[in-house]
Amino acid sequence: MSRVLYKTKADRIADAAIYTLLALFGLLTLFPLYFVFVMSITPYSEVLRNGGFVIFPSAFTWEAFDAVFSSKTVPQALKVTVTVTVAGTFLNLLVTTMLAYPLSKNMFRGGMRC
Repeated sequence: MSRVLYKTKADRIADAAIYTLLALFGLLTLFPLYFVFVMSITPYSEVLRNGGFVIFPSAFTWEAFDAVFSSKTVPQALKVTVTVTVAGTFLNLLVTTMLAYPLSKNMFRGGMRC
C-alpha cells in the first residue's frame, strides 16, 4: 500500500493513460464477440448488401439459430461434448486424488517430510 496521501499531476495523467489503454484493450477484446452475435442476427441479404461487415443491423432475424438448432448435428455434438467433459473431469479427479493421497503421507515413498 502506498503512503502517498495525494496524487501528483503526473500520477493522474499516468492513471488516465493506463485506464484509457485498458478500456481500449477491453473494447478490442469484446468486439469480435459482438461482431459474431450481430452477424448471427442480421439477415443474410443485408450482410451481402453491406459487403459482409455490419456493425449496427437495421433488421433482426433468428433464421441462423433456427437452422443450427433444427439440424440433428448440433444436439448430437453437444451431447458428445458434455459426455467427454464429464467423463474427463471425473477421471482427472479420480487419478489426481489417488496420486495425491500417498504423497501426503509419511509412510509412503515420496511422502511429506516434516
